[in-house]
Amino acid sequence: MASNEKVKPKALPKEELQRRAQLAKQLSSAFGDIVTMLMRSESERGRTLADLEWMVVPAMQTGQFAVAEAQAQDTGVVAPMGVVLWAMVSASVDQRLSAQLDQPMDLKPADWKSGDIPWIVAAFGEPKIVNKLFEQLSRNVFTKAPAKLRARDKDGKPFIGRLDFKAAPPAA
Repeated sequence: MASNEKVKPKALPKEELQRRAQLAKQLSSAFGDIVTMLMRSESERGRTLADLEWMVVPAMQTGQFAVAEAQAQDTGVVAPMGVVLWAMVSASVDQRLSAQLDQPMDLKPADWKSGDIPWIVAAFGEPKIVNKLFEQLSRNVFTKAPAKLRARDKDGKPFIGRLDFKAAPPAA
């Protein structure tokens, strides 16, 4: 074979093609759920397509998102009720996020999975649902350290909060 000829890759097995197609549909559905929740959130609805590019797409590419859904008992319609997006950042990214509380989060695609320090990038939806997502993530994903997040005190001053859910008491 001549050195300038390209080797045609082998076709994937049918089962793998089906698996990947299903995964693509699931990701598209989750993206739609996240955008729906952004539109329903008073604080988030002003986001731009550029915001989706830096905030939602990297979370989806790295699997660092959670969507909670609920089904209406009278119609059977399933709708998103809460979303959490997070990054696992390096110490240098953590320092930057911690030092610039008055600035919007500025995460590059490479920052999202650059280390093992969890940061909540965005959370929106029904407060009880979001709190449940936080609790589940704390127990199942953020097991080494509590996730950090930006919050505001009663005077509106930004500070760094931590998701620190204690282990559930043993069943009696």
